[in-house]
Amino acid sequence: MNLKEAFRYQNFLDRLLVENNGVLGSQANLLEVTRLHRRSKANASADDETEAVEVPELIEPEVSLKFGLLLIEEREKLTLAIDAAKGALAAGKLDMDAAIEANKYRQSLARQIGIALRSKAGKKVERGTGYTFNAEGNQVSYYYDIEVTTKERFERPKLKDTMQRLLADADKVSAQIDEAVVNTQVDYEAPWDVNASYEDIIAKIQA
Repeated sequence: MNLKEAFRYQNFLDRLLVENNGVLGSQANLLEVTRLHRRSKANASADDETEAVEVPELIEPEVSLKFGLLLIEEREKLTLAIDAAKGALAAGKLDMDAAIEANKYRQSLARQIGIALRSKAGKKVERGTGYTFNAEGNQVSYYYDIEVTTKERFERPKLKDTMQRLLADADKVSAQIDEAVVNTQVDYEAPWDVNASYEDIIAKIQA
């Protein structure tokens, strides 16, 4: 499988673990319930009856525990295989993890620059309020204009150029990553089909 398929299989194993943990925590699977109908206490002519409560699609705790341990083993093997494949990539001058993290920063900064470029210089008039005393000695308010002037603290062409360069670099690195995940092989043999259901896999283990 290639790296892209390996990442998908990692997610598949994660989903299986979540589902298996749910089964292992199910009271219906963990506890056997018996109901004793003591009819004779209420009716001397009636017989007592013991009823075993059946659990549909019962999965024995030992089976789910065994599967959980298998999942741990496979997750470790797959992770090591992916790390080895990434190591081979790094030897070829592409450290995938570093490239992905750096690209996140490039894209984040580029987005913020785009937001900053929406800020523009200009002028506007606001209304101010003042107070004074009239001829009778009473305090009165009066209104006046406030001229507000805004100037850019940044060099717009420089910011725009930086944003475009960051986006171009991010696109270039993304293309390299996309190519790598498809063309880089991972030395791992999947024990189960990635499209198999939890129930199908458990049925094979139980068999």
